[in-house]
Amino acid sequence: SLTNYSLLPQEMMACGLPVIEADGDNTRTVFGQDNDYITLSSLNPKDMAKTVNDLIEDEGKRKILSDNALEYVKDLSWEKSAKIIEQAIKDGLK
Repeated sequence: SLTNYSLLPQEMMACGLPVIEADGDNTRTVFGQDNDYITLSSLNPKDMAKTVNDLIEDEGKRKILSDNALEYVKDLSWEKSAKIIEQAIKDGLK
């Protein structure tokens, strides 16, 4: 999604895929600007094509992104997320 938070990148990471995401405030907020588990691309079509092509041609970078992405998502779970939300609600009611 170009406007709000999406779980699709994390789901792709959990499948071991190297991920290219649109570079925007929403994605930089979630993933940061500089990391080694996701590639950010501008929305300019030529830039996107270059980013995709560069990743296709660089097997080493794909492997690094894939391995690091699996590490990034390994501790994510719906149960942990639900507990965080539950605690935030409880803290808000105090």
